[in-house]
Amino acid sequence: AGDYNCDQILIGGADFKWDIHDDKPGGISNYIIDKFKGVITVVK
Repeated sequence: AGDYNCDQILIGGADFKWDIHDDKPGGISNYIIDKFKGVITVVK
């Protein structure tokens, strides 16, 4: 998330459907949450 140059990420429902897997349930969403140090807003 550091590459985005921001301290907050908005995650919409569609983002959880990304077909990217980080070898564990949740895939890219869990990866972002795990690596991102800041505020994450989940929009459902």
